[in-house]
Amino acid sequence: MRATSARTATLASLALAVFGCGSEAPAPAAAERVENAELGLAIAVLPAAFEVIENLGESLRLAAPDVASGSVEITVGPLELGGINLVEVVKARRTEFEGEGRLYFGNRELMTPYGPAYTTRGQLTGPDGPVEVTAAYSLHPDGSDRLMTVTYRYPGGGDSQARVGELLELLGELEPL
Repeated sequence: MRATSARTATLASLALAVFGCGSEAPAPAAAERVENAELGLAIAVLPAAFEVIENLGESLRLAAPDVASGSVEITVGPLELGGINLVEVVKARRTEFEGEGRLYFGNRELMTPYGPAYTTRGQLTGPDGPVEVTAAYSLHPDGSDRLMTVTYRYPGGGDSQARVGELLELLGELEPL
């Protein structure tokens, strides 16, 4: 019996060595960096809420797969030699939300890794119902006097706080090339 017990113990040890006690946790997915040379921008780490749907020329658009019709567009304007007054930009954008069937929810001042930014948030009537639009306006992360706009569109009446949080996370990942 002793030989059988020793053999069983040896086989059990060998099985554990070969097959292991459990499986290793899968390695985390590699952080996705997104670069757009035409815009002079990079997203250091693409937040999990988004995926790239277009990154060609001066077009950088993202989708939010977990949000029906959720999309983000990042644009950069031309160099403004006289400088850019972000407060005036925000005031001008407010007029886009004025009118019948539109609501303006206000604006905020933010501090980003590359300087101040301002947001606007409002609701428009879309073909499939209300659409909220939250946009952030700042100078280009390289410090030049070019207006960078990040616009997130998503269904209105949903979890706006979560969508704004996703936008803020994205803003924190933008950097100059």
